[in-house]
Amino acid sequence: QSTIGERIHHHNSCDIGLENYFYISKKYFNIHFSPIPNGSKITDELVNRESCLLIGIDSFECPWNLAYQKYHYPHFYILKSREIYGYCAIDSFCCSDLINVDIDTLCKSERVYTVNFHNSNNPPKKRLLLKEFCERLKNNVEIEIFETIKKFGFDLTQINSINDLA
Repeated sequence: QSTIGERIHHHNSCDIGLENYFYISKKYFNIHFSPIPNGSKITDELVNRESCLLIGIDSFECPWNLAYQKYHYPHFYILKSREIYGYCAIDSFCCSDLINVDIDTLCKSERVYTVNFHNSNNPPKKRLLLKEFCERLKNNVEIEIFETIKKFGFDLTQINSINDLA
Protein backbone atom coordinates (compact mmCIF):
# COMPACT_ATOMS: atom_id res chain seq x y z
CA GLN A 1 0.00 0.00 0.00
CA SER A 2 1.39 3.38 -0.96
CA THR A 3 2.20 6.12 1.54
CA ILE A 4 0.88 9.68 1.33
CA GLY A 5 4.31 10.82 0.14
CA GLU A 6 4.27 8.28 -2.68
CA ARG A 7 0.77 9.33 -3.69
CA ILE A 8 1.79 12.93 -4.28
CA HIS A 9 5.16 12.12 -5.82
CA HIS A 10 6.13 14.70 -8.42
CA HIS A 11 6.19 12.07 -11.15
CA ASN A 12 2.46 11.52 -10.71
CA SER A 13 1.43 15.09 -9.95
CA CYS A 14 3.32 17.09 -12.57
CA ASP A 15 2.39 15.24 -15.72
CA ILE A 16 -0.33 16.28 -18.12
CA GLY A 17 -0.76 12.83 -19.62
CA LEU A 18 0.39 11.40 -22.91
CA GLU A 19 -2.81 12.21 -24.82
CA ASN A 20 -2.53 15.88 -23.80
CA TYR A 21 1.08 15.98 -25.00
CA PHE A 22 -0.06 14.53 -28.32
CA TYR A 23 -2.85 17.11 -28.58
CA ILE A 24 -0.53 20.05 -27.82
CA SER A 25 2.16 18.73 -30.20
CA LYS A 26 -0.37 18.51 -33.00
CA LYS A 27 -2.06 21.85 -32.29
CA TYR A 28 1.05 24.00 -31.80
CA PHE A 29 3.83 22.18 -33.67
CA ASN A 30 1.97 20.15 -36.29
CA ILE A 31 3.58 16.93 -34.99
CA HIS A 32 1.37 13.85 -35.24
CA PHE A 33 1.74 10.55 -33.38
CA SER A 34 0.30 7.30 -34.71
CA PRO A 35 0.24 4.16 -32.58
CA ILE A 36 1.74 0.95 -33.91
CA PRO A 37 -0.60 -1.95 -33.01
CA ASN A 38 0.18 -3.78 -29.75
CA GLY A 39 2.17 -6.90 -30.36
CA SER A 40 3.94 -5.41 -33.38
CA LYS A 41 7.66 -5.94 -33.20
CA ILE A 42 10.12 -3.13 -33.72
CA THR A 43 12.07 -4.25 -36.77
CA ASP A 44 15.01 -2.75 -38.65
CA GLU A 45 12.61 -2.19 -41.55
CA LEU A 46 10.24 -0.16 -39.36
CA VAL A 47 13.09 1.91 -37.89
CA ASN A 48 14.55 2.57 -41.37
CA ARG A 49 11.14 3.51 -42.82
CA GLU A 50 10.18 6.01 -40.11
CA SER A 51 12.16 9.16 -39.32
CA CYS A 52 11.74 8.44 -35.62
CA LEU A 53 9.61 6.40 -33.23
CA LEU A 54 8.30 7.30 -29.79
CA ILE A 55 8.92 4.31 -27.52
CA GLY A 56 7.03 3.75 -24.28
CA ILE A 57 8.73 1.60 -21.67
CA ASP A 58 8.57 0.95 -17.94
CA SER A 59 11.45 2.95 -16.42
CA PHE A 60 12.23 -0.15 -14.35
CA GLU A 61 13.40 -1.77 -17.62
CA CYS A 62 15.32 1.26 -18.94
CA PRO A 63 19.09 0.81 -18.17
CA TRP A 64 20.11 4.46 -18.65
CA ASN A 65 17.28 5.78 -16.44
CA LEU A 66 17.85 6.52 -12.73
CA ALA A 67 14.73 4.46 -11.94
CA TYR A 68 16.24 1.35 -13.58
CA GLN A 69 15.49 -1.75 -11.49
CA LYS A 70 14.10 0.54 -8.72
CA TYR A 71 10.78 2.12 -9.68
CA HIS A 72 7.95 1.45 -12.10
CA TYR A 73 7.02 4.63 -13.99
CA PRO A 74 5.89 5.05 -17.58
CA HIS A 75 8.76 6.48 -19.61
CA PHE A 76 9.20 7.54 -23.24
CA TYR A 77 12.16 8.12 -25.51
CA ILE A 78 12.77 8.70 -29.22
CA LEU A 79 14.29 5.90 -31.30
CA LYS A 80 16.17 7.47 -34.22
CA SER A 81 18.05 4.85 -36.23
CA ARG A 82 19.70 1.47 -36.47
CA GLU A 83 23.47 1.59 -36.13
CA ILE A 84 26.13 -1.11 -36.28
CA TYR A 85 26.31 -1.31 -32.48
CA GLY A 86 22.56 -1.23 -31.84
CA TYR A 87 19.77 1.32 -31.97
CA CYS A 88 20.39 5.04 -31.53
CA ALA A 89 17.98 6.90 -29.23
CA ILE A 90 17.40 10.30 -27.68
CA ASP A 91 16.10 10.57 -24.12
CA SER A 92 16.04 14.21 -23.08
CA PHE A 93 14.68 13.28 -19.64
CA CYS A 94 17.90 11.41 -18.80
CA CYS A 95 20.82 12.98 -20.67
CA SER A 96 21.81 15.13 -23.62
CA ASP A 97 23.92 12.42 -25.28
CA LEU A 98 22.74 9.85 -27.80
CA ILE A 99 21.92 6.53 -26.17
CA ASN A 100 22.65 3.05 -27.46
CA VAL A 101 19.59 0.82 -26.99
CA ASP A 102 20.17 -2.91 -27.21
CA ILE A 103 17.65 -5.34 -28.66
CA ASP A 104 16.79 -6.77 -25.23
CA THR A 105 15.68 -3.35 -23.95
CA LEU A 106 13.85 -2.64 -27.19
CA CYS A 107 11.89 -5.88 -26.82
CA LYS A 108 10.55 -4.60 -23.46
CA SER A 109 8.80 -1.67 -25.16
CA GLU A 110 5.18 -1.36 -24.11
CA ARG A 111 3.95 1.20 -26.66
CA VAL A 112 5.30 2.43 -29.96
CA TYR A 113 4.22 5.47 -31.99
CA THR A 114 5.39 6.81 -35.32
CA VAL A 115 6.23 10.52 -35.17
CA ASN A 116 5.22 12.54 -38.23
CA PHE A 117 6.40 16.10 -38.69
CA HIS A 118 4.14 18.16 -40.95
CA ASN A 119 5.32 21.45 -42.37
CA SER A 120 3.61 24.47 -40.97
CA ASN A 121 3.96 28.07 -42.08
CA ASN A 122 2.61 29.27 -38.76
CA PRO A 123 5.13 29.48 -35.92
CA PRO A 124 3.76 28.26 -32.58
CA LYS A 125 2.14 30.91 -30.43
CA LYS A 126 4.32 30.53 -27.34
CA ARG A 127 2.04 32.39 -24.94
CA LEU A 128 -0.99 30.31 -25.93
CA LEU A 129 1.08 27.12 -25.76
CA LEU A 130 2.37 27.95 -22.28
CA LYS A 131 -1.10 28.97 -21.08
CA GLU A 132 -2.70 25.74 -22.32
CA PHE A 133 0.10 23.56 -20.96
CA CYS A 134 -0.07 25.23 -17.52
CA GLU A 135 -3.87 24.94 -17.45
CA ARG A 136 -3.72 21.21 -18.19
CA LEU A 137 -0.96 20.77 -15.60
CA LYS A 138 -2.98 22.69 -12.99
CA ASN A 139 -6.03 20.54 -13.68
CA ASN A 140 -3.99 17.34 -13.22
CA VAL A 141 -2.49 18.61 -9.96
CA GLU A 142 -5.97 19.54 -8.67
CA ILE A 143 -7.28 16.08 -9.53
CA GLU A 144 -4.25 14.44 -7.88
CA ILE A 145 -4.74 16.50 -4.68
CA PHE A 146 -8.45 15.64 -4.60
CA GLU A 147 -7.74 11.92 -5.07
CA THR A 148 -5.04 12.00 -2.37
CA ILE A 149 -7.40 13.68 0.12
CA LYS A 150 -10.11 11.15 -0.73
CA LYS A 151 -7.73 8.21 -0.18
CA PHE A 152 -6.45 9.76 3.05
CA GLY A 153 -10.04 10.16 4.27
CA PHE A 154 -10.69 6.51 3.52
CA ASP A 155 -7.49 5.55 5.38
CA LEU A 156 -8.71 7.50 8.41
CA THR A 157 -11.99 5.57 8.45
CA GLN A 158 -10.01 2.32 8.61
CA ILE A 159 -8.09 3.28 11.76
CA ASN A 160 -9.79 1.76 14.79
CA SER A 161 -7.30 2.86 17.42
CA ILE A 162 -4.02 4.68 17.88
CA ASN A 163 -2.35 1.27 18.27
CA ASP A 164 -3.21 0.49 14.62
CA LEU A 165 -0.82 3.22 13.51
CA ALA A 166 2.32 1.48 14.75
